[in-house]
Parts: sequence; structure tokens; C-alpha cells
Amino acid sequence: MTSLVAVRAQLAWLCDAMIPADQKGALPSALQAGLPEVFVPRALALRDDWATVFIDALASLPAAAPAEPLAALRALPPMAQYVAGQIIAGAYLMNAEVRRVLRYPGQQALQENTDFDEIVAAAERVQARGPCFVATPERP
Repeated sequence: MTSLVAVRAQLAWLCDAMIPADQKGALPSALQAGLPEVFVPRALALRDDWATVFIDALASLPAAAPAEPLAALRALPPMAQYVAGQIIAGAYLMNAEVRRVLRYPGQQALQENTDFDEIVAAAERVQARGPCFVATPERP
């Protein structure tokens, strides 16, 4: 497997092609947000199961940005396209400034505190009430 350092040129132009700067200036481009240097390595550390696919996909791209960079991305195998999109988009959302502008808090842990007493109480009320079936009259 090639290292991320060896595909830095491909990563830079792919990030730039996938997430360019906002025309209004509110959001930075992927390069301005620090994806190649900071956030893609973090994303790959979190999703190390995708690292080989991602780096191999970048290694198959030309070092210099092609005239149609997104066409080069679309030419990759489907799994490589998917992983590249997920890693780059996920890395972009790791940037605190991006999340602030988008008003996106990031992924948050969900705490499951099931109140079984409440569930049992609801079931007991139904059981205590008994059947409430009402027969409908026969139609002539």
C-alpha cells in the first residue's frame, strides 16, 4: 500500500475539485480547511478499514490535476468513489469553522436510558383493562 504522503498531490486536487470555496466566502474550500494536512489523516485514523481503498484510489489518479477532475473521480471503481467521497466529506465536517458556519454540531453520542418501569406500567394498564373488542354489526 502506498502512503498518504506519496499521494498528497492527488489528494490536494481531488479535495479542491470536490469541495471548492464558497462563492460568497462563507465556507472555505477543502484545501483552505486543511483537509490534506490535518483532517483526512484524522478521518483515515478513525476509518482505518477504508485507508487502503482510499490511498490506492488516489494512487491510481494522475499527480497533476486533469482538465476534468471529477471525471477522473467518476472513472474510479464504485467502491473507491464511495470511499473517497465519504472520507473527504467527513474530513471537511471535522473542521470546527465549517461546522460553525453550517450550524452542524457534528456526530453526537446517543444515550439510551430506557425506562422499563414506564413500559411495564403501560403494558399492565392494557392487561388490567382486558379485551376491548367491540363486534361490528353484520351488514345486510
